[in-house]
Amino acid sequence: MKTLIYNPSEIETSFCNAFAQNQADIQKWLPDYKIEQVTTRLNQDNPQLLIKMTDKDGDMHELVLSFIQKIDL
Repeated sequence: MKTLIYNPSEIETSFCNAFAQNQADIQKWLPDYKIEQVTTRLNQDNPQLLIKMTDKDGDMHELVLSFIQKIDL
């Protein structure tokens, strides 16, 4: 399938949403952290997940995952 729209592309938004929907499975791989909140930003140029976590000491951390599809070759 030829990608016609990249900002954002369908695969970017689908992949971002898939990550957001599977936070319980991802949590299993992070025993020293607790995922507190996952926020999706699906409609911007590069969809993002904002993930707020606390570590075992109770300190808050924030991660940002951006999904970027390269132009089809």
